[in-house]
Amino acid sequence: MVDDSDPNGQKARSEEMLSDSQRNTEPKFMQKLRASENLPIFDEEATATQFSLPLPIESATTGESLTAGIAEDRLGKLGPFITEDSRESHIGPFKWAVDLLVQDGTQVLAMKEGIVVEVIDSHDRFGDDPSFADDLNYITVKHADGTYSQYCHLAKSSAAVYKMQEVNAGDELARVGKTGWTDRDHLHILVFREDRQPQNEFGFKSLKIRWDFEQSENS
Repeated sequence: MVDDSDPNGQKARSEEMLSDSQRNTEPKFMQKLRASENLPIFDEEATATQFSLPLPIESATTGESLTAGIAEDRLGKLGPFITEDSRESHIGPFKWAVDLLVQDGTQVLAMKEGIVVEVIDSHDRFGDDPSFADDLNYITVKHADGTYSQYCHLAKSSAAVYKMQEVNAGDELARVGKTGWTDRDHLHILVFREDRQPQNEFGFKSLKIRWDFEQSENS
């Protein structure tokens, strides 16, 4: 569209230069992630088995107070929980990640039985910028079918499990807490598997989670 108030196109060129500047200061990981956004290898692939919800059902109502400032078209539902569509970062191998709006301090529960393979809970910094990504607290659980579940934005020193510990669905793993790249209370979850296709530079891909809501309600 032509802007008649800017006949020489100076505004458009300035915006283009700003965009280039932003790309040059963006972390290399984010540049790599954005380049993978439309690769078909990250399209729909679901988990072979079902997973229970990673939060106590009664905590779902706490998300209602966390929706301020989020566009309506970015809000969704997962069972009783409110979700946010984080489209800037849920791309490429993170395409099927889910953000659940719940208050800090909420219990985080294992979605499926498995073995804890990563526990990071030493950080206490957060911010709404990719530069905070390395300040993330998270726990990763490996499952018998070779998939992994990962639970992110955990409170400092809140881990209730240790590396190589066996857990069952519904066991407490940690507590929600703002750490890493975030601007509000929420739990980010991901189920993924290793993927060694040559065109996948990341070595893994997320899977669309098949949910067992009945088991979640009974746990």
